[in-house]
Amino acid sequence: GKDHGVAVSNNDDDAAVCSSVRASDCVTSFDLVKLAATPLITVPFRYLVVHQMIPPARLEEILRDFPAALLSTALANKKNVEERDVRATGQVKGAYAKLIADVKSPEFRAALGRKVGMDLSKSFTRVTLRGACQPKPCGGEGSIHVDHKEKAVSVLMYLNQDWPTGEEGAGGHLLLLKKPPRKGLDALGVDNVIAEVPSYGGDMVAVV
Repeated sequence: GKDHGVAVSNNDDDAAVCSSVRASDCVTSFDLVKLAATPLITVPFRYLVVHQMIPPARLEEILRDFPAALLSTALANKKNVEERDVRATGQVKGAYAKLIADVKSPEFRAALGRKVGMDLSKSFTRVTLRGACQPKPCGGEGSIHVDHKEKAVSVLMYLNQDWPTGEEGAGGHLLLLKKPPRKGLDALGVDNVIAEVPSYGGDMVAVV
C-alpha cells in the first residue's frame, strides 16, 4: 500500500530515527503521537484505549489488503490464527503486511513501553490474527479471558471500519472487568465492568 505520511511519537529519539531512514521503514500504520497523548489508567489495573490508533485512511488500505483466507476458509473459524499460518497462504501483502511489521517494530515497542512504564526492548512479540468471531466461542460470560501472567502487555487492534446497529450489532465489543468470574459474582454486571471498547474504527487496547 502507499504510505500517507509518517506517524511517530513526540519523542526526539524516535523522530531522529524516522528522519534518517526511508518513510517505508518507519511506523505508518498507526499514530504514535496519539498513543503518547492517551492517558494510562492505573486502577484497578493498568490499561489504555487509543481511539482511531489506526487512522481511517490507513485502515481502509489495510482492509483492502486483508487476507481473504481469514474470511472464507477454515482459518476464519479459529479463535486466533498464528501469524505463520496466515503467511503460509501467501496473502500477507501491502498495507496488511506493513501493519504486522509496524506492530513488531522497535519504534512501536519503545513507544508502548514508555507509556506503560516498562522496558519491552527484549520482550518477544507474538502476533495472532482473527477474521471473524461467532457469539458462542468468543462472547458472553463463558468466554471471559484472563491473560497469562507471563504476558508483559496484551495489545488488541480492531480493524472493522464500522459495526452494525440494532439487534444485528448487539454485543461484539470488548468489556474490561474488575474481577474474573466466581460464584456469587455477576461478572458482566454493571458493578464489575470497567469499560466497554467498541470493536471497530482502528481502536487499540493495551492491558498490562
